[in-house]
Amino acid sequence: MKLEQWTLFIDMLGYGNINGNITNENEAKDFIKFMQSNVSIFIKQDNDGKKKIYENQEFDLYKYYDIQTALVSDSLIINYLPKEVNEEIVEGKRILHSANTFFIIINRLQEYIYNCMSNKSILIRGGVSNKYCLVENNFAVGEGVIDAYIQESKFAVFPRIAISKNITNNKPLIKAFDFLCKAIYNETSFLEKCENDIYYIDYLKHNISLTKKNPFSLLTINKFIEVHKNTISKNLEKIQEQINSLQEVDNDFELKKGKLKRSEKKILWLKNYHNQKMHEFNKDYIIE
Repeated sequence: MKLEQWTLFIDMLGYGNINGNITNENEAKDFIKFMQSNVSIFIKQDNDGKKKIYENQEFDLYKYYDIQTALVSDSLIINYLPKEVNEEIVEGKRILHSANTFFIIINRLQEYIYNCMSNKSILIRGGVSNKYCLVENNFAVGEGVIDAYIQESKFAVFPRIAISKNITNNKPLIKAFDFLCKAIYNETSFLEKCENDIYYIDYLKHNISLTKKNPFSLLTINKFIEVHKNTISKNLEKIQEQINSLQEVDNDFELKKGKLKRSEKKILWLKNYHNQKMHEFNKDYIIE
């Protein structure tokens, strides 16, 4: 018996510009330190202490999954590879355990998103697949990697994490996921539907819901949202400065302007997403 597989491909937007502007050893070492901090997030999440905690819970994550991560350049691959477990389990419980795992993945992603924003004002875009993948020593193979990459590059479009239709069309799985959202946070779902019937992870709704369940988390969530707001504003300002600095006499003026406008459109989508959630949470964090 195996649970559902979860494979995520996540890309850092703006990584190329930051990396390409590194011109000396101090800047290089600083950026390497940032990348190492991303790796340490996932090492910490799967340490022996965490595994011990899960052993005493109704759902032991590590009994059912090998959790594999690879950070290759600006691409993060997270793979929850289901183990073959020799036990009888009814289909409803198998689906519920699988949905619970996706719930855990969404929760764990928050620290990575925050680290990218707070350290380097980097936004992320990604995709989620349920197809086969295997990760070993920073090598990731299998159709799940390609499928998750397609979700990221073709369907996410904006700074968000898109979900494969193979997952969202699995009605029992999504029903189980929505059940957990309702049971734990009294929310309908942490998946949001957008154009072309594509779903993406509604991570701001997840964070806001934490404050309803646990008021003591308000300070942490406010910090996340403030960084989220500042990162969006900073990226928009930077793009506008680049557009204003373009010279019409340049041979590739229209090409450069078009590229910057496409980048601006992506950040504006994120601004609208942010403001929509802040109207429900705290209008002080709305971006003008």
